[in-house]
Order: sequence, then structure tokens, then C-alpha cells
Amino acid sequence: MSDTTVPERRTDDLEPDAPARAAPDPTLPPPPPGDTKWDDTTADEDTSFRYPDANAYDQTRLQEPADAVVVRDQPERTKMIERDTLWSPSQIAPLAGGVVLIIFGLSAIIKGGLGGAVDAPVVSVFGYAHTPLLGLIELGAGILFIVAGLVPYGRTVGIVLGVLTAIGGGLILADLNWVNRHLTTDSDFGWILIAIGGGVAVLLAVLPRVKTHTVEYRPTT
Repeated sequence: MSDTTVPERRTDDLEPDAPARAAPDPTLPPPPPGDTKWDDTTADEDTSFRYPDANAYDQTRLQEPADAVVVRDQPERTKMIERDTLWSPSQIAPLAGGVVLIIFGLSAIIKGGLGGAVDAPVVSVFGYAHTPLLGLIELGAGILFIVAGLVPYGRTVGIVLGVLTAIGGGLILADLNWVNRHLTTDSDFGWILIAIGGGVAVLLAVLPRVKTHTVEYRPTT
């Protein structure tokens, strides 16, 4: 029987062992009893308990329940409305002139009536002789003056009406035969029309217009 010699096995020829398992960190809290989700049994065939990351553990414990509802205030949606307004203090002039003419015209129509000829009879309105025809002209001119005073862009119309009224007053002041037969026999009434028409035209032409810009915010539906 021959003697066999078993060669000595050198430790440096062996394959390197798996990384040594780190000892549990005594500063970390122990795992929950019966909770196996922290057991890492698939890595490196290591069946020993492994502590998870401390931050992940704390975040998992503080995680909100799945059915939690978080309500946040939504910003209110609004729309911006810009508006430009054009007006002038001279708009008071055609309004006042229109009121005076309407009063004269209605008084002449009510007193004289419209049942017959419009140029008869001749009635007295505030001391001045009027026919129903002159009352109709005054009523129409007064309405146009008021419209021009209410509309910001009626400045040009108001100036034209003022000039025409002043011209009419000049014709009455001239004491023409047609005016005496159909409108009035009092030439002095022409001064009233000249004052109303000329005053409205001058004020509308001289006084400036003011433009205001308004911004308004409204909630949208």
C-alpha cells in the first residue's frame, strides 16, 4: 500500500468569500414584531435580518393613509374690463338750452292747439307772441339739444344746432314779413334764441373734453 500525500491547500487559492455581513446598528430601532417586509432574504443568500435605511423607515412610518384627501384653495379666476368715458362740462349747456326751448314749445302748442292751421292762433308764452308752428320748431330743437347733451360724441351736433338756433333768432330779430305771419310778431324774442344758440355753440367749442379710463375686475363663472 502506497502512501499518498495530500497537497496542502493554500488559503490564497480560494475564491474570495462573500462580503462580511455588517453588524446591526445599535442606534436604529428594532423592527416591528411580525413585520417581514424589512427582511431581505433574496440578497446574497443572506437569511439574517438586515436593517433598512433609517430615513426610508421614518418616511414609511409617517406616510399619510391612502384615503387621505388634501384640499387646496384654488385661485379665483377673474376677467379685466376696461372702459373709456368721454365727457365735458359743456354738455350742461345743450341740456339747459333744450329744456328752455321745450318749455316754450309745449306752452305754445298747448295754448294754441293743433286742431287748425299751425300758424294760428297767436298766443302769449311768457310775454312773447307765439304760433303753434313756432312751438313745434322749439319743441323739436329742444329735443335735439338734449340728445346732443346726453351723448358724449354729440359735441359737433350741439354746435351745429346752436348756430342754427342763433341764425333763427337773427331772422326773428330782423322782423321779416314771413316771420310775423307764421311764427311771431315779437322781434325781441330773437334775442332769446340768439342767447341760447350762441351760448351752447361757444361753450361746446371752448370747454375741453375729459377722458377717464376705468379698469374693473369681475370673477368669471
